[in-house]
Amino acid sequence: MNIILPSNLHEGTISYVIRQINDADGLDSEIVINFSYLSFVYPIGALALAQYLKYNQEQKGRTIKFIGASFFSRAVGYLDSVGFFKYFGESPFGVKDLNKGKSYIPFSVIEWTVLQSRVYDEKLNGNVIRIQDAIEEYSDNYSDWMFGKVEPVISYCFREIIRNVFEHTHCLYCSIFGQIYPTRDEIEICIADSGTGIRNSLAQCYEECTSDEWALQNAILPGITSGDVKTGSMYDNSGFGLYVLSRIAQKFGYMLIGSGEKFLKIDSKGNHLFDGFYPGTFVGINFKYQTLLRHQELIMQIINDGESLSRKLGINGTASTSTKTI
Repeated sequence: MNIILPSNLHEGTISYVIRQINDADGLDSEIVINFSYLSFVYPIGALALAQYLKYNQEQKGRTIKFIGASFFSRAVGYLDSVGFFKYFGESPFGVKDLNKGKSYIPFSVIEWTVLQSRVYDEKLNGNVIRIQDAIEEYSDNYSDWMFGKVEPVISYCFREIIRNVFEHTHCLYCSIFGQIYPTRDEIEICIADSGTGIRNSLAQCYEECTSDEWALQNAILPGITSGDVKTGSMYDNSGFGLYVLSRIAQKFGYMLIGSGEKFLKIDSKGNHLFDGFYPGTFVGINFKYQTLLRHQELIMQIINDGESLSRKLGINGTASTSTKTI
């Protein structure tokens, strides 16, 4: 199976590329990705494709082959420098391999076992930290690597998505890629996994969750979560993470969530649901980061609005202390 990548690989073209691969499932054990016409690539398109190919490689035993990947091509050279091709080898970037002050986070992974070992090491040293504390540390590090300092709002975006992966998907690792575009005042980050998917996760608590469409449309509502809603301590589950990020996307950029057979895009024009295919979940967000940093108070307004909306919907959700902490 020969998949010719479009000239631009981004949030608007990735569903088509993945559907092509999925349509040939069972017909060909080799997936050939042709880079000949690729001229530009964004994190959402690149990571969603990479994670999907890795799923086919690891779970289905399919061979991944790249052709037309001339390193004289600006797009291919970029993918090489940020670790796209290395991602399919034995040693993808880990968080300790990254250099601070870069404008990008290369293709990297956070493993559940690494988070657990971080907690275990601190316990042996007499300190008490939880998995959520370890995730917060990694999120701060990602922000530091991209900006040369910790930007709390950027850390917040990483933290809320990564927490969802390990709290709800039963996944052993997630993959991360991000890029700053200073001249356009944009940042785009994407986090992907091959876990249970949003529909399977929410179906544990909501009988009406029988489709990916329902799951995606409701996952961004405040207070909707696959776990018991609690708000008694810092990191208790409240179901507000995706809601807050989706509202940030509406005001300052866009967001794309892919899970199961549907993709959901959120932007200033509203919510747009379309066909896709994704085993697990990816969440990508692109927004005007300098603009958001100048208006951080809007995040608390989003949370307050979400709590009001939750009460109106009869969910009665309250954002956790962690979600309210920027």
